[in-house]
Amino acid sequence: MDRHRQAGVVVASGGGTSRAGTRGYRARGGSLCHNRRVRRAHTAGRTSWQPALNGGLLAAVLVAVLARPADRPTAAPPQAAPPAPATVCTISDPRAVGLSGLLATPTGYLVQNGRTPAAPEPVGVFVLDHSCAVTDTIAYPHGAIDPEDLATGPDGTVWVADTGDTDVIHPHLRRDTVTLWRLSHHGAPPTPFPLRYPDGPHDAEALLFDAGNRPILVTKDATGRAGLYTTGAPLRRGPQPALLHRAGTFIPARTGTRNPFGSLGAELVTGAAVAPDRSWVTLRTYADAYTWHTSAGDLISAITTATPAITPLPDEPQGEAIAATTDSRALLTVSDQAGPTRLLRYTPAAPPTGAGEAGHGLAAAAAAGLFLIAIGLFGARLTRRRAPAPDPGPTGRHSQAVVDLATVKPPPTRSPGAGT
Repeated sequence: MDRHRQAGVVVASGGGTSRAGTRGYRARGGSLCHNRRVRRAHTAGRTSWQPALNGGLLAAVLVAVLARPADRPTAAPPQAAPPAPATVCTISDPRAVGLSGLLATPTGYLVQNGRTPAAPEPVGVFVLDHSCAVTDTIAYPHGAIDPEDLATGPDGTVWVADTGDTDVIHPHLRRDTVTLWRLSHHGAPPTPFPLRYPDGPHDAEALLFDAGNRPILVTKDATGRAGLYTTGAPLRRGPQPALLHRAGTFIPARTGTRNPFGSLGAELVTGAAVAPDRSWVTLRTYADAYTWHTSAGDLISAITTATPAITPLPDEPQGEAIAATTDSRALLTVSDQAGPTRLLRYTPAAPPTGAGEAGHGLAAAAAAGLFLIAIGLFGARLTRRRAPAPDPGPTGRHSQAVVDLATVKPPPTRSPGAGT
């Protein structure tokens, strides 16, 4: 039996050497009509289910491409003319300088300072009333190295991120083990929980806690690629530091928002916050705040795959801290400076559809694609069972026609958009 290929068709003939083109012509002892009947019989079933199969495959491929985590999420453009921030109050206590962490509470605010030229030795956490007057302080039981942020877990526990590692200020400090301090509800000293990076030292100035009470550290990377590090479970006290793993990357946009460090300042993540109702999460740089919806409860997925809204934070002296108001409607910021320091309130840009809605849409598209594939395969089986056998050729043997299916290729990957 001789086989020949032409235009994606393989024809095997039993009556000697034969060659078939797109017309199905047989070279010896055959007829054009007979060969057409053979091809119609063998392709009748295929033509009935091929569109459904191709549609399902295409939908599945599109879902796979769209669902892949984006290394550089696309951001909505900043507001053209953002409203000016309102000054809530001014922190004038000489001890409360070099502030890098902020939380809003029912009775006022919490702020903490880090190790900076303005505050060479961290004092601790300052309790403020609604007028920004210091009413109490919380000291660490032993020396904190470089606290950088405050965060609240879903259970209401307050944490301090002692995670700074800035070689400009202290070049010999480099460390791959950092500490989260848990504040007590009963006035006891803060409790340390050590964490270890898997890939060497990092400077991290932003702390979040996800819905599962797992910490998320966001690094301040001079390359503009902020790493998201988390643990596999909620923190527990133990003899060894909890091991972090890198779960994603966030790359801020060069928005052109005015800040003391120019384009570099727009790429350095300096703080983070989750709304008290956990409906959104925000990361800030020296220039802007990025906000995502978190209806699905997965902060890392929202940050790495969804589109954030950008709220410009222009001309802050050295904006590092950010928090949500207690009603989850606005952003609060303070700067790392020698003081006095203004506590500012911003109206955030409304985030577009976030990870929750986008995730549901992708899941629906995936289900639709799989459903179409199932229909196509089921139809193929039924059609093959019912398809009439081809008429035997003049030689008494069947001619066989095999047509290669077209390969469904994914669409080309689009270039990152405005959030890159």
